Amino acid sequence: MKSVRKVLVFLSIVIFQLTLFSACDFSKDDGTIEIVIWEDESEAVRAVHDEIIEEFISANPDIKVKRTHYELQDLKSNFINAAMAGHGPDLVIGPNDVVGLFQSGDLIIPTEDLMGEEFFSRFNKTALKAVQINGKQYGIPDRNGNELLLFYNKKIIDKPASSMEELIIQTEELKEEGKIDYSIACRTDESFFFFPFQTAFTGGKIFKEHTIPLEPDLDTPEMTEYARYIKKLHDDKVIPRSGDYNVAKTLFEEGKAPYYINGPWAFVECDDANMDWDITVLPTIRNKPMKPSSAVKAVMVSIVAEKASGPKKEALIKYIDFLTSKESQLKLSKVHGQLPTDKEAAEEVMILDPKYAIQEEQLEKSVPTPPYQEMTKTWDAMRDAQMELLTGKIKAEDYGSKCQEKAVQYIEDLQG
Repeated sequence: MKSVRKVLVFLSIVIFQLTLFSACDFSKDDGTIEIVIWEDESEAVRAVHDEIIEEFISANPDIKVKRTHYELQDLKSNFINAAMAGHGPDLVIGPNDVVGLFQSGDLIIPTEDLMGEEFFSRFNKTALKAVQINGKQYGIPDRNGNELLLFYNKKIIDKPASSMEELIIQTEELKEEGKIDYSIACRTDESFFFFPFQTAFTGGKIFKEHTIPLEPDLDTPEMTEYARYIKKLHDDKVIPRSGDYNVAKTLFEEGKAPYYINGPWAFVECDDANMDWDITVLPTIRNKPMKPSSAVKAVMVSIVAEKASGPKKEALIKYIDFLTSKESQLKLSKVHGQLPTDKEAAEEVMILDPKYAIQEEQLEKSVPTPPYQEMTKTWDAMRDAQMELLTGKIKAEDYGSKCQEKAVQYIEDLQG
């Protein structure tokens, strides 16, 4: 019976890989060169990316570009499976915290090997560092930020609060009058969205200093103090009792919460909802700044493309240059709302739209996301402990130790 199960498992893996790889047309009989891209972009960004592809193909009819979308978890697992089998895309677009995961398995190559060092001179240096491992550039960032901001409904809030203490007082009367349900709409199912609250107590420290691989350092008195604070916000209905992205979005759009913690990708959503809205930097807590995690999104070159030569190599260089150009970044920035990494493009958008200047201010008060696989697992650990805290399964006094225990376990599982 066990042997039958093994055969079935093996066959299912084979069928999965054949299905997955059939989407990757690696050669063309008509002489055209095909570039395959996998990404985890939003719908709005995908639409603009397709316009960029059409423009590129129009100027380069001998090159075809095939884009396939996956949600992040699927992107990670599908790419790992494909690349380990020697197949998959030429390029992968994703957040910088997956760079370490892919690089540790030798599934992506240093991008300077393909593009040359001079290519990177026009990019923001901080953004470039976000995808560097051991001094090597493992991605080409095309947007800088991914930081959280404080949105507010201008029909309800005339002047946004600069501290959480002020915000709570400002919204308490509105709750008592039944005009709103919560003070702030925000996701409660992801640690990324609670991290800024945490940093007001911890300063943003997650790992021990000067350790590679990264070692979690979460069982601290500061984490206990943070847990007490966030649980009180939760119990007092300052933040939602529970909710995913769509719940938080709906609370803000329907006026049930006058404030909203989200990132630049939500600008388009607020406009589409015909809201009168604006943004400001995150408020302080007890005179300490809330520091969001900042990150970049980057184009990574798959190990599949490592042996590209001649026309295929030239096509890859040409398309990467086109996709990350000033002009393309300006087009994409209009829908993802983040700062371009091309220095000239960034200067241009900050002059045209004050929202980008606010992002720049918030980025200066942010904690860069390390491009290592341990970060991904630590996010997962803090998320799981957070859910246990908010649902009453653990006490605030146990929160730090629970985060530490889970993070260590998840990282050990990752390392096998």
